[in-house]
Amino acid sequence: MVLEPGNHLLIVHRRLFEADHSRFFVGKVDGYDCGIARVSGYSFGRDHLNSKFVRKPDLRTKLIGISSGTLIIYCLPNNISLEDVVFDVTETGLKLVCPPDVSLNLSEYFHLH
Repeated sequence: MVLEPGNHLLIVHRRLFEADHSRFFVGKVDGYDCGIARVSGYSFGRDHLNSKFVRKPDLRTKLIGISSGTLIIYCLPNNISLEDVVFDVTETGLKLVCPPDVSLNLSEYFHLH
């Protein structure tokens, strides 16, 4: 099976236009059938005043089509705490970080540094 209940995911809404804002959803699979996943977790949006990504405080449940051309879906380790996930914006890019040892580079460009 592609997805199983309990799997942790990062769902990135693909930017379709240059002016689109990045949006992220981090959640746990509640169920999966026929390419549709029910996922509960947290949405993140960019705070442009502070150049940070901020988690919306309320838990949300979404239905996602994993074959959608508008989503990029990453599998995350199942042992992480979804409440501890943060997005770190630096001069060289963007990372998903979950202490103590998860760091996923989400930059759109490759840096050699």
